[in-house]
Amino acid sequence: MTSNTSLNLNTIFVIAYGHNDELAKTFPAEERFDCRSDFDYGVDQKAVAVLMSFTNDRFFEGQNARGVRRRVSVSLVDEMRCFVISESSVLVNMPRGMMRKDVRVDLSLVYNDINMYSSYRVVVRDEVTKKILGEKKLSFFDRLSLGSAPSMWYKAIAGALLPEDDSTMYKQCLSPADTVCKLVFYVRDNMKEQPLVAPEVEVRITFDDGTVQAKFVRPVLDEVSNDVYHITSSFYVTDSNRGCAYAELICMDYPVAGFVFDTASDWSEGYYEGKFIETIEDYNIEAGLKRLRESLEENREEDESETHACELTHALDTDNLDAFFDGFSEGEESAEDSETEEETALEEVQQEEDQEQEEEEQETPRAIEESMPSNDFMSCISNFVGLKSVREKLSVYEKLVMFNKLRADNGLATPSLPLHAMFLGSPGTGKTTVAKRMGVMLRRAGVLSKGHVVIKERSNLLGPYYSNEATNTLQAIEDAQGGILFIDEAYQLYQPNDPRDPGKFVIETLLNALADESKRDWMLILAGYPVEMRQMFDMNPGLKSRIPASNIYVFDDFSEGELMEIAERYFARHNFTLSDGARAALSDRLAYDYKNRDKTFGNARYVMNLIQTEILPAMAVRVLSAAGDNMPSISEICATDIPAAITTVANNRRQLGFIA
Repeated sequence: MTSNTSLNLNTIFVIAYGHNDELAKTFPAEERFDCRSDFDYGVDQKAVAVLMSFTNDRFFEGQNARGVRRRVSVSLVDEMRCFVISESSVLVNMPRGMMRKDVRVDLSLVYNDINMYSSYRVVVRDEVTKKILGEKKLSFFDRLSLGSAPSMWYKAIAGALLPEDDSTMYKQCLSPADTVCKLVFYVRDNMKEQPLVAPEVEVRITFDDGTVQAKFVRPVLDEVSNDVYHITSSFYVTDSNRGCAYAELICMDYPVAGFVFDTASDWSEGYYEGKFIETIEDYNIEAGLKRLRESLEENREEDESETHACELTHALDTDNLDAFFDGFSEGEESAEDSETEEETALEEVQQEEDQEQEEEEQETPRAIEESMPSNDFMSCISNFVGLKSVREKLSVYEKLVMFNKLRADNGLATPSLPLHAMFLGSPGTGKTTVAKRMGVMLRRAGVLSKGHVVIKERSNLLGPYYSNEATNTLQAIEDAQGGILFIDEAYQLYQPNDPRDPGKFVIETLLNALADESKRDWMLILAGYPVEMRQMFDMNPGLKSRIPASNIYVFDDFSEGELMEIAERYFARHNFTLSDGARAALSDRLAYDYKNRDKTFGNARYVMNLIQTEILPAMAVRVLSAAGDNMPSISEICATDIPAAITTVANNRRQLGFIA
C-alpha cells in the first residue's frame, strides 16, 4: 500500500438529479451516465451522482500482483467562493486479479447551493496521500433565470457540412470511407439572462446502419454577432455508415434542431434552414429519406427559379416595390446587397412584427389611458376576446370603486376597498393587459395616484445573488408606489419541499408590506397557473387575509373559436385577408393545437407567434418567388401559407451508441 500510483482514476462521469428522478431510485444506473459537464437545475434539486472508473495498476505486474484497498474522498467545490458544497468518501477495494472497478458516489445538493454565475469542480482525492486522483469541471443553469425550457435557450438558424480547410458550407458531401468530416450548427442566443458560459449541447448523428456518434460541444460566440454561436463537431465515416444521416442538436436532453444529409452524394453547396433544421421525432431511415428528398426537390426548384429574383427586381419599379414592402413594414432599412429579395422580405416582416409586439407588451400608462374612454373601463375590457368570467367580476369591482368615489366626492365616509388580487390563468390569456387597464381605472377613481404597472417575477426579486431577496422586494414595492406590483408566475416563490428556498423571504416581505396600513397607495397582483397559485394561497394564511375570494380572477384558456377570432382581428388590423382555403386551414391548425395543448399553451401569444413567425414569412416567400407579371396579391393569405401542425417532440431522450 506504499505505492502512490497503484490506484488509477481513469474517468469521471457526473449527472445531476432531482427527488423524483429515476436516478434517485436506481443504483448504480451506469447506463445513465455520459460525458456531459453542464446541467439544468431547479428547486427540486437533490444531488449529483459521480461515477468513477478505477484501475489497479498492479494488475499488469503479473498474476500474483496484489490488490489495492484505498479510501478516496469526492468533493463538489464552488471555485469562485473556494467553498466545498458537499463531500463524501468511499472505500475502493479491488482484490487480487481485479483490474477495473466502477464506483458511484452521490453528493447532496440543494437549489440554494448553486447558481449559474459560478463554476464548480468535482475533485477526487486519495485520503491517505492527499493526492488528487482526478477532477471534472461542471456548470449549472437555472431554468427560472433563463426564462424557458432548455429547448428554447438556442434558436437554430442554419446547419451545414464543412470540408477540411474550407469555410464554404455544403448540404451534401462525397466522403470516402475511414475519413473524418465536420458539420456545423448556427444558433442564436435566446436566453433571458446571460450565464457565465454558454450551455453545452450534444451533437448526435444517427446513420442509416443504426449506429450513433455523439459529442458534447460548447457553443462558440461568433466574432461578428454578439448573440450568434456556431457549434462544430466532427464525425467518422465508414463503409457501413455511408449514406443518409441525421444530425441532431440537443440541449440538456431537449431537441433543438436537426438536419438530414448524405455522405455518398456529390458536394452540394448551401445550408439547411427553416423547416429543414426542425427536429424529427422518433427518427428513422424512412423519415430521413423523406426529409432528404424534400430538400433536394426544393434545391431544384430554387435552381429553376434563380432568374426569377432578377426578373422581379426589373419588373417592379421603385414605387411598386415600396408599396409591396409597405404591406409588411413601416420604413425598415433594407438588408445587405448580397441578400436575396426573399431574405429581405422575411427580415422586414420579422423586424416589424417584433417591434410591434414589443410595443404592445410595453404599453405606457399614457398610451393605455388614451385608448380607454373616460370613466368607461368596462367598455374597454368588453372589446377583448374571451374573459367572460373576468369581465363579470370586474364589472362588480368597477361599480364598487366608482360608488366609493361618488361617496367621497359628496363628503361621505367610504368603506375600505379590498385592493390586492390574484390573477389565475395560463400564459397569453390577458392577465398583464387587464392589470394595465385596471391601473388606469383605479387612478381615475382616485384609488391609486399613478396607475402604472411594475412587472416582476422570481428571478427579478431574488437576483443573481442570494441574501438580497428582501432588498429587491422592497425596491420593487417602492417602484410600484402609486400603481400596481404585478408578480408573474408568483407560485415559483413558494417551494414547500425546500425550507431553505429564498422565495419564502420574498413572500414574508410582501406580507409585511401588505400589513403596513401607512402605505395604501399600491396594489399587489399575484399571477400564475391556477393549480399552483391556489396551493400557494391555501398554505399562506397571510395572503388569504389580504386577498379576498372576490379579488381572485380566473382567466380561462381561449376556445378554438376565440383563437380564430384573435387571428382574424390581427389580419384585419394589418390589412390582410384570408382566402376560403386559408381560413379553413387556419381553423384546422388552431383546432389541432388547441386539442393537443398542455399547461404551457400560449393562447393569444401562441396565435401571434404562429402568425408572425410562420404564416407571414411563408406568404413573403410565396409572393416573392412568383414571376414579375404574375405577381400575386400582397394582402390575401392562401392555404399554402398556413403551416401544418407539428407533433410535439418528446423530451425524454436516452443516450444511444458511443461517445465519439
